[in-house]
Amino acid sequence: MIVMGTSLKIPGFKKLVKEFGKAVKAKGGLRILVNREEIKGAEWKDVFDYNGEFSIEFPNLASETED
Repeated sequence: MIVMGTSLKIPGFKKLVKEFGKAVKAKGGLRILVNREEIKGAEWKDVFDYNGEFSIEFPNLASETED
């Protein structure tokens, strides 16, 4: 399971992620959080196998125009 780009603050989404995380773990899968900032707190300790801060920068393609 890969969860990307969320603060995990919306109650319904938090519950969904936790439930999916349990199911994925039960099947032997990996649970990864890809985010700009690390999600801290005891409630997430057993939800993700990998939880860290990741940042990817993309070029601003809109500013490049052809003549």
